[in-house]
Amino acid sequence: MALQRIAGRVGIEPELLAARLAGPPLRFAVQVVLARWLPIASFGTYAVVSTAGDLAGAGALVGQPQATLRLLPVQLQRDRGVAATLVLRAWTLVLALALVFGLALAVPAIAGLLGASESWVRLGLVLMPLVAASVVLHEAVLTAQGRLLAAVIIPDVVRPVLLLGIASAFWASGSTSVGGFLVTSALALLVITGFAATSGWSDQRRPVAATTVAEWRHTAKFGYLAALSLIVFYQSDVVIVGAVLGVEDAAVYAVATRLAALSTLPLLAVQTSVFARLSSQLAESDHVAAEASVRAAQRTSVLLAAPIVGLLLITGPWLLQVFGEEYTRGYVVLALLLVGGFVNALTGPLPDVVWLSGRNRGHSMLLGAHALANVVASIAAAHWFGLRAVALATAVITVSWNVLSALWAKRILATSAPVLAP
Repeated sequence: MALQRIAGRVGIEPELLAARLAGPPLRFAVQVVLARWLPIASFGTYAVVSTAGDLAGAGALVGQPQATLRLLPVQLQRDRGVAATLVLRAWTLVLALALVFGLALAVPAIAGLLGASESWVRLGLVLMPLVAASVVLHEAVLTAQGRLLAAVIIPDVVRPVLLLGIASAFWASGSTSVGGFLVTSALALLVITGFAATSGWSDQRRPVAATTVAEWRHTAKFGYLAALSLIVFYQSDVVIVGAVLGVEDAAVYAVATRLAALSTLPLLAVQTSVFARLSSQLAESDHVAAEASVRAAQRTSVLLAAPIVGLLLITGPWLLQVFGEEYTRGYVVLALLLVGGFVNALTGPLPDVVWLSGRNRGHSMLLGAHALANVVASIAAAHWFGLRAVALATAVITVSWNVLSALWAKRILATSAPVLAP
């Protein structure tokens, strides 16, 4: 009943909200199994390799998810055959680029830098960008088709359950092969996302007009820069810690990052429905309704995030010990990252008003500047001060990004309400 009330409050189906809420706990369970199964150095290798794969996958997306979300619904109304052709082109381009990125990652010098010495790990490096790109594009296509539950079931439920099963099987067999786990899980996920994203097409594909292709590319351009900046902003610090401080520190940092990500769970749960409504309201210049939507989402986000953050701060040492005794030194890192996560919940979808209102260039430049600042600050902090300083730098820059974007959004909406007001 409580779930239905919350779902009704933010205008989202209860099943969809349940899938969103199930994702982070399931991903947490995967990390616990991996940390208990693997030695800390091996888990650190996995954390760095999988994060590098996510970064490479983001690089290969070239803005196709953003173009899909914006243009595919219109194309579906006009001609499903043209829409199917556009999706096929996007999928082919992304997977081809992801393969190139993966092969570049697997060069021995790069693999050595990441602490990956076995050939199976290098093969995993080839496949991980394919998986990362495929999962994101799959979600964008299904969301644009209106198949919202299918869009979130794969990344939020099926993927972590599959990883949990594969990791448990490896653990039970007595194997400690990181590469074997990476390759097995990557191949399984590629098959699932590929079938899920293409199963909705039944119409014959048709030629696409040059103007449509040009519009698609233009839309993808700034969306690509923003999306790439976002994933660099949130994930590059794990790779930096692994390269500068070693894979054991990377393992500790990765676990703290995964736990801190639970604080963003409420915002992720409401974004699916809020984005579509907010985009429509901004397109019609109905700023009063847009502000009301933002405030409702902020209130829900803060209401749910506050107890999660409090619980993580109180039980953090015990939760880290679940992973293993070696991970308890990551509590300060967790606490610092939770600061940034809670500010993210406080601002809610307010920063997203900037790009949803059509200010794509400015949004991508602001986000790109913060991503670059985070990389530079993380490298400097890791070299000179250590693990906790990296977390502090990331937290400070996260707060800066959210506050500056929210202030810009306030100006767009012409509202005098406080930026962080729930």
